[in-house]
Amino acid sequence: MLTLTRDITMELVDPIQTEWERIGRPFSWVQRPVVTLPSIRELAPGDFSTLWNQLLDSGTMQPYWLALAEAIDDPETQTKWDVVSQHVQLIRSRIFEFCLQSNIHPREQAVLVMNLVHDISHHDLWKGLDKTGFEHLAEQTPTVSQTTTIFHLEWGKRDPV
Repeated sequence: MLTLTRDITMELVDPIQTEWERIGRPFSWVQRPVVTLPSIRELAPGDFSTLWNQLLDSGTMQPYWLALAEAIDDPETQTKWDVVSQHVQLIRSRIFEFCLQSNIHPREQAVLVMNLVHDISHHDLWKGLDKTGFEHLAEQTPTVSQTTTIFHLEWGKRDPV
């Protein structure tokens, strides 16, 4: 699941955390920055398409996606995140290269943050957000993993290079 801001993630998780703390049930939640890249949201659509095609054509994205999928499947293993970081460094350098060549100077950075919430299923989230819909439809919907992963984006000033 991907949300565009941390606030939405908090709205999803906070009611469950509050209820669990009220009844004395342990609540475990880990946040981890996964990717920090220069923000390209100010790029013109044509420039974005050019950059995106360069990243795809260079073969940069596929190994990153595979490494990220492995790390998400086994989020407690640091070596998997180290591999993701190596791929992110390459993506970051290609974005900076493109920006330099295009005389674009990103003033912000975008951070993709992983929120790993242990012992909460998508059913738990659903029940917290839409109790009526959950009561009517949950029996017909298969449940998924007891660990829920929610990603959100954060925007901020770019660190000096």
